[in-house]
Amino acid sequence: MGRRWFGALAAAALAIAVTAVLVLVTHTGRKQHPAVERVAVPGPHGLAGLGSEVAAALFDAGAVVRVGENGRIVYRVSVGSHPTNPVVAGNSLWVPVVGDHRLVELNARSGKVERRLTGTYAAAAAGPAGSLVLPTWRSAPAHPKLWRGDAVTRLDTVTGRTIWRRSFGGIVLTVASRDGQVWVPDFAGNRLAVVSAADGATRSEVRLPGRPVAVAVGESCAWVAIAKGSLLRMNPRTRKIEGRTPLHGDNVDYMVAGHRGVWLTRYASPSAAVLEHVSCKSGLVDMQRQVGGASQGLAVGDTHLWVADYGRGEILRLDKQP
Repeated sequence: MGRRWFGALAAAALAIAVTAVLVLVTHTGRKQHPAVERVAVPGPHGLAGLGSEVAAALFDAGAVVRVGENGRIVYRVSVGSHPTNPVVAGNSLWVPVVGDHRLVELNARSGKVERRLTGTYAAAAAGPAGSLVLPTWRSAPAHPKLWRGDAVTRLDTVTGRTIWRRSFGGIVLTVASRDGQVWVPDFAGNRLAVVSAADGATRSEVRLPGRPVAVAVGESCAWVAIAKGSLLRMNPRTRKIEGRTPLHGDNVDYMVAGHRGVWLTRYASPSAAVLEHVSCKSGLVDMQRQVGGASQGLAVGDTHLWVADYGRGEILRLDKQP
């Protein structure tokens, strides 16, 4: 009798476990890339990885939050009107606040506001020697919600002073920095300029087959996304285009270069975005997954991927490995 009871209990437990797995697969759509956590935050617009945690700018709420590995909010700090696209530099979290024409420095661990620098900044990238490289406006735009620029500025984060500023005469949506070089895609000019991080002088220019909307530079590959077109794979040393990956969709929103390729999010429909990984070796999409509404942020952590869903007001955490 005892053995029968034990066997029945074990069978029931197994059935429950199988049901739980099936529910998870049904919920996420892919067993090998399940949704681990959904964190409700209002209007996340830009993410920055903090090891196993993540920071998010809340564009409409005027605040920055840090989310722990367990999915709980570590802190929430008010920073001003329309913060976007935070970036980590050393122990600091830098946040462009486009509505107030400010760049706010937070202590990444505690969330304490350290400095507020005047200037109209957009998406930042970490530069050499603890500096920042940012698309900027030469003068404050009439519409403060624009998070793009017409110039590029390298900022000394220790002194808060501008090291150099250079106008590109077009539209700069984002920049990337690696190995003493700054990659500047000119959206209006259909070109890519690679400049020295030391003084902003041009090292090379590449004509592109369309308008660049995003750029990411890794150790083995560099990537430039073309508006409503393909993803260009480039040699980061020679700057030659070595391949093109068709994406069959709308524009790339965010890209983060990794060791084996690049992670990216792109718009699919008003209610869906796509998360993809493109291999540096093959140039092929080797992972694809729908992740929900309007994607406005991507961060690659130590063990997880974080995707900001602006439309639904949440941050989605996914397992990093398929």
